[in-house]
Amino acid sequence: MRFTRKKPLALALTAAAAVIAALGTAGPAAAASVETWDKVAACESSNNWQAVNPNGHYGGLQISEDNWIELGGQAYADYPHHATKKQQILIAELLLKKQGAGAWTCSPGTGLATDKADPYPATPTHDLTGDGLADLAVYEKDGTITLGRGFGDGFTGYHKITTGFGGYDGRLSFADVTGDGIADLLIYEKDGSITMGRGFGDGFTDYHKIASGYGGYDGRLKFADVTGDGKADLLVYEKDGSITLGRSFGDGFTDYHTITTGFGGYDGRLSFADVTGDGIADLLIYEKDGSITMGRSFGDGFTDYHKITTGFGGYDGRLMFGDVTGDGKADLVAYEKDGTLTLGRGFGDGFTDYHKVTSGFGGYDGRLSIVG
Repeated sequence: MRFTRKKPLALALTAAAAVIAALGTAGPAAAASVETWDKVAACESSNNWQAVNPNGHYGGLQISEDNWIELGGQAYADYPHHATKKQQILIAELLLKKQGAGAWTCSPGTGLATDKADPYPATPTHDLTGDGLADLAVYEKDGTITLGRGFGDGFTGYHKITTGFGGYDGRLSFADVTGDGIADLLIYEKDGSITMGRGFGDGFTDYHKIASGYGGYDGRLKFADVTGDGKADLLVYEKDGSITLGRSFGDGFTDYHTITTGFGGYDGRLSFADVTGDGIADLLIYEKDGSITMGRSFGDGFTDYHKITTGFGGYDGRLMFGDVTGDGKADLVAYEKDGTLTLGRGFGDGFTDYHKVTSGFGGYDGRLSIVG
């Protein structure tokens, strides 16, 4: 791999912006799909996205520190192997455009020189309406679901979007399993199966079972896009404190495997949302001291655990996360005991500008969901 002269971070970011701007006027730019980058990584690092090579190359694609700095990688992390898979690929895209496939000795036979696909095409936030703003889903006591449309700083246009779910307390979830940009309805049935109702922007249709075998998993199933492919995966909190990932294929889940351990006793205190804005859901841990710890996702697990906010003692089960503001970063929504919702805007590594965004939900404990 060719090296470039190391520059300070500010200059590196300017250089990265200049490269992008130049490419925008230089005709079709080189690019490659995630699948092709995986082939390169298989040769370069055996698909180890945290690899460190003594010769000065890092991460799954073995990017040098000099190239990482030159192309603005330190906006993500100090070294490539500390960044997510997606972030490494985004910088690799810039390197590919600047130096060509020859920057990787492993490129022959991978299709890197000919693949023109965008590895991460823009997709809408996976909310109920598909407009890029998280919505509020309200499970009513009569078994109906009310939708409050997000407008960036609260919710409006409340109306019922489906009925017939009496007795499903705590067993309804919302996430975009199909990958079309609109959240689907996920129903945990009493027989341990999962039923999906496909979202169409103002309700759900085509109800059918997509998974089974989860008897006794009440409250321990979550849905979020941990792998970064635009489809919500199944996250299973196991009784031994581990988390099992089932990758979504658009109509169910496959490739079940453990992605992290050590969370014994964290029942009901784990959430998943893209706080960092890199397109991959992170792990949010509500600690007993009222703080929130984040584990950054790297596509097949979590790393860099650190506290991102404090002061939420007594908020058990009343914290929700979703991109209410539409900036690509999950916000914190706290359900207050007086029935109001407080929004903390996400800035990528925590939350700020806390303020109330709606009221009138006294007695709705456990029946509100932020979707998106």
